[in-house]
Order: sequence, then structure tokens, then C-alpha cells
Amino acid sequence: IVQKNDADVLKLSEDFAPVKAAERVAMDMLSLELTKMDQGIEKLQAVVKNNLLEPSDSGSEREEDELINSTPMGRFSTSAASKIQSLSNEFNDVRSSFTDLLRYFGEDSSMSPEAFFGTINTFVSMFDQTHKELERKEEAKARRKRIEEKQRLRKEEMAKKAKS
Repeated sequence: IVQKNDADVLKLSEDFAPVKAAERVAMDMLSLELTKMDQGIEKLQAVVKNNLLEPSDSGSEREEDELINSTPMGRFSTSAASKIQSLSNEFNDVRSSFTDLLRYFGEDSSMSPEAFFGTINTFVSMFDQTHKELERKEEAKARRKRIEEKQRLRKEEMAKKAKS
């Protein structure tokens, strides 16, 4: 039925190719790694500040930032902090989009990405297997039909030869 009505549906596995990789993404581990990177940069910035500023210095935050950015390590920490913040924002957007995706599919919001995408991959795999099995059955049916037609034609030829 699908083959006759909408053959594009049979290309489902092509559309879901990226899902195979998504199954291997561990969101909890990514969150933990982002947290560790953020903590590491905070420690680095504290070390840079402690080595540059005197305890009696009570400059403005702007002056502190300028002083920190005057060293290579300070510039690195500022740049890295900005990139980590950007990654963290993107990660939060992905997490929110994933929650929306779970809601769209009617799944529990606590379902892990590994479980969700594993379910999708299993479905796509079973869909492909079923499609291939149906194609094999159709080919076998067509082959039997051709053989039966050849046998019928031979019988007709033999009947004609027997009459003549």
C-alpha cells in the first residue's frame, strides 16, 4: 500500500540517518563535561587574578578585566569562558528542543536521548527489514509467475506439435 501511495516513505532510513549517531550522545555526560570546563576556567581566572592583583588593590571590575587581559593566560581564560558560555547556551537550547521533541512524540519527559533515539533506530531498522522482506516475496511471486507462464507456453507448443 505504501509503495503504491507514497513511495518516498520507503526512504525513511535515509531521512533518519543522523538519528543513528544521536543514539550514542550521552546528554548527562555532556552536561557534566560542560560543568567541569566551566569550573576549570573559573579556577584559572582566580589564579590569574591572584597572581596579578595585590590584596590591597580595590580597583573596579573593568580595571581588573583589563589587567587580566594583559597576560596571555588571562586572554585565554576570557576567551575560553566566552566559548564555554556559548556552548552552555547551545546545550540548554538542545535540551529544551529535545524536551519538546519528547512531548511531540508523547514520551515521558524524563526519557533519555539514548533510549528515545534507540527506539527510533529500532523502528527504522524493523521498517527497512519488513520492506526488504516484502520485496523478496514480491520478487519470488513474480519469478514463480514467469516460470508458470513459460511452462504454460511449453505445454501449448507441445500440444500444437502433437496436433500437427
